[in-house]
Amino acid sequence: MDINPENIITLQGDNGEQIKLELLDAFRLDEETYVVLLPLEEDASEVIILQIEDLGEEDEVSYLSVEDPELLQKVFSLFMERNKDRYNFN
Repeated sequence: MDINPENIITLQGDNGEQIKLELLDAFRLDEETYVVLLPLEEDASEVIILQIEDLGEEDEVSYLSVEDPELLQKVFSLFMERNKDRYNFN
């Protein structure tokens, strides 16, 4: 699958390194917004799910880790349902 350059975001990792990720999907669930990201590494096989927190400034957001395993599964299940025709989840 081709990567659309407009879907690439760069986040800063825990050690200050720049991490490039492909935005696969973004959606609201239970009044919160979540993004599903795929690291742009050759061996990346797992997605990253983050919650978006609006900081009130124009175009300023913070990405928060989702720690609750049940919430992660709920978000991932919705992602799979929304994208079942786009990605092979087998």
